[in-house]
Amino acid sequence: MYRNNKAILIKEVESKSDLKKFVKFQYSLYKDNPYFVPPLIQDELATFNKKKNPSFKDGNAKLFLAYKDGEIVGRIAGILSNPLNRKNNSKNLRFGWIETIDDYEVAKALFEAVENWGRQLGMTVLTGPHGFNDFDPQGMLIEGFDKTATIASYYHHPYYYSILEKYGFEKEVDYIEFWSTVPKDKAVPEKMVNAANWVSEKYKFKLLK
Repeated sequence: MYRNNKAILIKEVESKSDLKKFVKFQYSLYKDNPYFVPPLIQDELATFNKKKNPSFKDGNAKLFLAYKDGEIVGRIAGILSNPLNRKNNSKNLRFGWIETIDDYEVAKALFEAVENWGRQLGMTVLTGPHGFNDFDPQGMLIEGFDKTATIASYYHHPYYYSILEKYGFEKEVDYIEFWSTVPKDKAVPEKMVNAANWVSEKYKFKLLK
């Protein structure tokens, strides 16, 4: 761990207790936000479990927490994907799971922690937000903050984008999402309901809150 000149303490996640704090920080950060859709805690914990996530077979990750006045104020994951770098002949380090209070110095300290690790690995480029692979959520919300977060994408506070720009990141591509709802005068098609019930019964799925 290290402390920067703004009394921000950066700590690497090393224990199960640290990992739970890393996963649960987002719930307190968005607790009053009606549009944030929280992921399941057990899914998040499994994502960073080297025995359960196959991405660790040819890659690595380091997770960091930011503390200020004894309280957690930010988090970030640095992700090394060796298959991606071999495919693209690149030296790219990914970052993801970035969450921070509205404080540029906190975000700066988190990015510096990831960059320092990347330099140790010989990486020269930092991109994100990404997951371990393209099946994980990726990208940063820049509009539509008044809409419920959708599947396979992150929800962010509006100030995130300006923080990343200030640090020096540039937008590479736009992803556009479309909102679709069932017509009010019609119910969900019976065929879809039957298919959902069949899948649920066959694979013993259950709904979790």
